[in-house]
Order: sequence, then structure tokens, then C-alpha cells
Amino acid sequence: MLSVILLNILVASLTQTHLVYALDNIIFDQYGAYLIEGNRQVQGIMTSTSDINLAILKLNNLFEIEAYTATLSEFNQDVYLMAQLSETAVNSSFIDVETASIYYRIAGEELLVLGPIVFENTLTRLADWLLWLIAAGLNLLIALLTVWRINNKYVQISTQIQRLPITFNAKNDVTSEIDEIEQHLYLIQAQTLERINLQRDLLHGVAHEFRSPMARMQFALDMLEDAQPSEKAELTATIHKSLQGLDDLVKELLYYAKLKDGSALLHFTPTNLSELIDDAIAVVSGFYPHVTFVNSGKNITLDADSNLLKRLLVNILRNAGRFAHAQCNVTILRLHYEVKIYIEDDGIGIPPGKSERIFEPFTRLDPSRSRDSGGCGLGLAIAHSIAQLHRGHILVEEAQGSENALSGACFSLTLPLTQS
Repeated sequence: MLSVILLNILVASLTQTHLVYALDNIIFDQYGAYLIEGNRQVQGIMTSTSDINLAILKLNNLFEIEAYTATLSEFNQDVYLMAQLSETAVNSSFIDVETASIYYRIAGEELLVLGPIVFENTLTRLADWLLWLIAAGLNLLIALLTVWRINNKYVQISTQIQRLPITFNAKNDVTSEIDEIEQHLYLIQAQTLERINLQRDLLHGVAHEFRSPMARMQFALDMLEDAQPSEKAELTATIHKSLQGLDDLVKELLYYAKLKDGSALLHFTPTNLSELIDDAIAVVSGFYPHVTFVNSGKNITLDADSNLLKRLLVNILRNAGRFAHAQCNVTILRLHYEVKIYIEDDGIGIPPGKSERIFEPFTRLDPSRSRDSGGCGLGLAIAHSIAQLHRGHILVEEAQGSENALSGACFSLTLPLTQS
């Protein structure tokens, strides 16, 4: 704003110094010529007309100003004018450029006064408005340049926005798109904080999970030096088992981190859900021969990454088999645009207050349900992440999904039928 004001002052000064001054000189010369021509006309009328009143009438009509008679004594206060009028001969005229008036000496001290004579043409009107016109043109140019720069920046921003990996609801509306970018950034910030908290929790969980197998290994190594030959095989087996547990934990951690950071690539294909459940039961049933797994699902096809979804079902079924007494049921319920899968067991159920926390990494249930603490503590967390990647969700329901409900835990998995 200050630069615009200074620019206006500079241009006004240059215009006044050069253009207005030159224009005034031209107008002054034209004004002088106009007065000379007027003086010639006055002399012609006064010479050709003997009646002074008739002459005054003609002059009034010609110059559109009022001519009048006066005496020399009326101008005695103006020394310069008085001197000029005194030297003017009778029936002669004198032009006073300063007052733009014509004085015609009639006789003795009697004078005819005509003036001030107004002179106006295009140049005089231009001179009156020149500074304003230049100021208006300058500021209009500045405004146009500003609008052009803003529009150019607007186009650049719009082009850059369209290159962003964001799907906008608003089209060709940068303001709305910027609002959506702001919301997207808030979402990214929330996701970043969530990932930071996840990494922190994982770090604490990993430190805790590593402590037990490493302690067993350290104990076995300490005992190995003084152990009898018959005991060394058992201690060595303990070390190998602890190493295998650490290796399994690292693999599960890497797999879980891959799911959470969004780097996992999903390949959605039409998948027969009942067949996939049968495959998952075939994988799990060998670990729990005392448990009967029943698939009462229908042949329903949905869009899913079959490998990930099978991993999800295996993890839930292994959790159910670990705590079931004798039976685990799988039921499928088809809704309008989604499908719900209920996995129930006849175990002791989920302790109060644990139904949401069990999907967090390394969450341990109380001893009443943790009689078999096998696994790495990431199975349900991985299942929860896979469900989210399929735009679904998994939770523990208090009211079981089937009519012949079992007395244990009931996991409910909801998935959309299509991923479009």
C-alpha cells in the first residue's frame, strides 16, 4: 500500500512538472490568440456601430459576457493598468492578459470594458482533469496487474492442488479445495499422532515381550556350563525354543507394522466366504483337536484380499480355539450391502472391560482366560487392522449372533460386499 502511494506521488510530480506545464504553455498561447482575435472583433464592432448601446448588445451576444462602460478613474488603484489605459488612444483598445479583459477607449476618460473573457476548449478541459485521469489510469493499471498476478497465482495453486494425491469433492473451486486440504492435513496430523503412539506402545510392548524369552535363554546359558550331559539337551532345546519365539515375535511385529503404516498392497478379488472359512478352520483345527469347529455359513461372495482375510479368520479362530472347551461356531449373516460373520466359543468369555482393549497389541487377559498364553500377543491386533483395510470392523458382541448361542466370547466381523 505504501509503495502505491509513493508511486502516485512520483507520477503526479512528474506529470505536473512536464505534461501540465507544457500543456499550460500551449493553452496560454491559444488564449492569447483568442484574445487578439476578440480584440479585432471588438474594434470592428465599435468602428462600424455609432450607437454605444447597440455595440454593447452585439458584444454581449458575441462573447456571451456582459460588456459595460466605465471611466479611467475607476482603475486608478491599479497602477500598471492605469498607465496602459492612459497611453491608449481614443478609438483604440488594450488587452490586459492578466485579467483576460479588453479595454476600448471611447472618448476622453470613457471606456468600454469586456471581460474577463472565458476561453475553453478540449485542451483546457484536459488540463483540468489531466492529473486525475493519469492517477485513475495508473491505479487501474496497478489494479489490473494485481488481479492478473492473483489470477495467475490462483491458476498455479489450482494446478498444484490438482496434482496432490487427494480426491476433492469440490471442482474448480480453490477455496473449497483448500478447506479440504486443511481437513486432510488435520487427518494426517491425527494419523501421525496415532502412529507415534502406536510406535511408542509397540516399543514398550516389544521390550516387555523380549524380556521373558531372553531371561529363559540367559538362565539356560548359565545352567548349561554346570549341567549334566542329560540336562544339556533340555537346556539347549529351551534356548532354541526361546530363539524361535523371538523370531516369531519379530515376524509378527513386522507384519503388524506393515499393516498399520499403509504399505501393505491389497488385491481385491471375488472371494467365496464359506470356502475361505473352511480353509481357515483346516489350518486351525490341527492345533486344537479337542475343539469342534462348525461352519454354518452360506455361499456368499464378496470383494476381499483372500490371503489377508484368511489370516484374519485364522487369528480369530485360533483365539477362539485357545479358550474354547469343546466347540466353536462360525455363522454368516448377509445384510443389504455387507456381511456379518459371528465366531463364538464355549469358553469362559471376555472379562469385563477387556472387549475393546483385546485388539490392542500385547494386551493380556486376566488369568481366568489366559490359561494358554500361546502366541505373540498380536493376533487380534492384526485381525483388527486387516478388517479396517477392508473398510470393515471387528468387535466383541455381548449378544451372540446365532440362535444356538454359546456361552463364551462372540466376535462379530462386519465387511462390505463390494470395495467399489
